[in-house]
Amino acid sequence: MPAMSPRLLLLASLLCVACAAPPRPPDALVARDADSGVMAISAVGARNVKVLYVRPPSIVLLREVFVPEGEHVTGVHFSGAAGALIVDTDLERFALDTHTWRLAQLRQEARDIASSGRARRRG
Repeated sequence: MPAMSPRLLLLASLLCVACAAPPRPPDALVARDADSGVMAISAVGARNVKVLYVRPPSIVLLREVFVPEGEHVTGVHFSGAAGALIVDTDLERFALDTHTWRLAQLRQEARDIASSGRARRRG
């Protein structure tokens, strides 16, 4: 059997190490509403968001909600004084109704007004 060159042996060793490395886990997404003790967790690319109630030393799973088929979670955060949970996906943005536990699609106009800081005044 012919002898392997040192470079070929090094290359083969590096390839074996690279193949044996565990896959990188998806990035964790965590949002917390400090006033209510509610926390939302998910992962980038997942279809689910877990909503937890956290008061040390206890953690209670309140609900697990799923975004529509074909969409993937890209972000979670709490918004506004009411502490509404906003779930961003690669296609849409949803608000979680904590009374019915349903995700409601946010309309584009509402997002545009909220992001620009222009709110209508009644009067």
